[in-house]
Amino acid sequence: MRPHRRGRPRHPDILTPGEWRVLEALRAGGTNADIGGRLGISADAVKYHISNMLGKLDLQSREELAAWSRDRGRRRLSALHPAVLAAAAQPLVWGGVLVGALGAGTVAVVLVFAYVPRPLPVVGTLSATSEPTPEA
Repeated sequence: MRPHRRGRPRHPDILTPGEWRVLEALRAGGTNADIGGRLGISADAVKYHISNMLGKLDLQSREELAAWSRDRGRRRLSALHPAVLAAAAQPLVWGGVLVGALGAGTVAVVLVFAYVPRPLPVVGTLSATSEPTPEA
């Protein structure tokens, strides 16, 4: 049996529906009390939603929040990809070169030792001039 989870379920969007409503009202302008009056919530609830959105979107002010758009947030994150890839590419390339060199060296050593002709072991030799040893 699954334990009962408390609170609202997680929302798949970056902002909750309540945060989207507060954001739209913030863009229309006004204080927290004005926005709360239009939406039918308290000024403290507006302040709470704005604080959550600033944290989620890594913004510093109400003005930045009002100017924020979903597309701009994605562009800002996607701008990191080339920098991250460039920073990660060089060590990955050198790591690949190192692994390739070690692999090639291992194959070369195995081939050299696997195909070196080895003399057959000599168990005993018979010669025509040898005399049998006297038996006691």
